[in-house]
Amino acid sequence: MGSTRHTLTVGGPIAGAELSSRDAASVLAERTERRIDAAREAGFAAGHEQALTQFGPMFDTAVEHLDAFRVSAVDEMARDAVELAVEIARQLVQCQVSAGDYDLERMVRGALDAADVGRGECSVHVAASDFEKLEPVVFRAGTQIEVDTEMAPGDIHVATSRGLLVRELEPTLDAIREQLLEDLS
Repeated sequence: MGSTRHTLTVGGPIAGAELSSRDAASVLAERTERRIDAAREAGFAAGHEQALTQFGPMFDTAVEHLDAFRVSAVDEMARDAVELAVEIARQLVQCQVSAGDYDLERMVRGALDAADVGRGECSVHVAASDFEKLEPVVFRAGTQIEVDTEMAPGDIHVATSRGLLVRELEPTLDAIREQLLEDLS
């Protein structure tokens, strides 16, 4: 039996047909390689889409948590800076008071001005150690300097007929701290 060969005659080029000098095996290998590349790209795209669908929300949540932590850390750092600054001021004030290195006369005159008693009578209450420093100082008539054993050095109370003006170092530092923290809010 012999092999039969069939010939097909066409009236023009066949769509998608190529003329090539290469053998069928190399053409088939090239087409297979293109199909593999297309399948790889499709697989990558599908994997990418799946990863976005599956891990995208987790990533978004992680970014939100990180941003919230950053905001919290900045706020906490600002509060810590206020606390540190006030504590440094407190230590400096305590060192100055312990060393007796503060202008007590100026502080008393400032308190008297703030009390706004003019030439009226008033009593200035100070700690025993401060009283000794103020003994040689001459104040206006009607101003009495008195010792208050309950008071800390550097604190001043001015008693007038209109009320009591209190100037104390620790509460002043506390008030500064509170104001700074409130300003941060």
